[in-house]
Amino acid sequence: MKKTLLLSKLITITTLFVILGVQSTINAREIVTTDPIDIYGNRLQDGDLISASDYFDPDIFIVKFSALNTNDGKFNGAKRLFLNPAIFNMYGHLGGWDKVKKVTPEVRNSFVTSGLFRNCETNTQAVWATEIIGEDDGVLHHVNISGADAVAQDANFFMKVFCINSLEEGSYPKSTVDYTAVLQVPIYGRIPVPTLEVKYFLMQANNIDEKFVIKVTDKNIINRLIQDMNGSRALIVNGHVKIGNGGFNDSWSWHLDPDSINLAEMAMELCDARPSYVESHLPEWMSTVVRYCPWGFRAVSMHDTLPLAVPITN
Repeated sequence: MKKTLLLSKLITITTLFVILGVQSTINAREIVTTDPIDIYGNRLQDGDLISASDYFDPDIFIVKFSALNTNDGKFNGAKRLFLNPAIFNMYGHLGGWDKVKKVTPEVRNSFVTSGLFRNCETNTQAVWATEIIGEDDGVLHHVNISGADAVAQDANFFMKVFCINSLEEGSYPKSTVDYTAVLQVPIYGRIPVPTLEVKYFLMQANNIDEKFVIKVTDKNIINRLIQDMNGSRALIVNGHVKIGNGGFNDSWSWHLDPDSINLAEMAMELCDARPSYVESHLPEWMSTVVRYCPWGFRAVSMHDTLPLAVPITN
């Protein structure tokens, strides 16, 4: 078993990080071309909270000035992301949202983002790396390598280690899988929420004055439905029937699950019916038929936002 990282043997400058409410003893050394100032021209200090919120990025970081050894010498130091508001609020001594200094993306990026932590409240020497598993969630992995190996693999390793308190440490699940090399430590940052293409289609059949609305997120199905509206041979829309209007099929107390929407050339007669029939036989439909595949209905209009309420004629 390799020794747990021993910070005290390897850090030549003793640092008490401001994230625990103690003044840092590191003297910031400017080694960058990007001047570390906020948007008002005020010079940043060790332990400041920063955000490029005026540039459409609401993330908040705390910065630590350090003389990082880089080939191009372009970095002011390191920064850590507060992964979610709950974690940010665990450090009330930092002053809260009012103390966040607005910076440009260039100034923000002049600090290397780090996900390396140790619990300085208990003075535990173990170093943990954060693996982001969701937009606001992470899991900790023990960095189980010797201090000498860590520095050999990354000369700036210990400069990137941030202090956290016991409350934050306890908020993360801990993986049973250790990292045994610095290269295994993932790039730390928020995972963006994927932007889905969402379209709403109004479905109607000839000579039937009933309509319903489906929500589609599959790009291939969206494109095929557009082709159908432009004159291609219409395929049969089908999907799982769910209780409730789903927020979009306002005229009915059921909807088709968007994740189950599919197109078919043929479908069994059992799942073919008017929307009003599904409405009046909903419990039976959900337990026995499950899917809805109205043969004669096709997309007649597409909407980026929800259509107006669809009138019903029973």
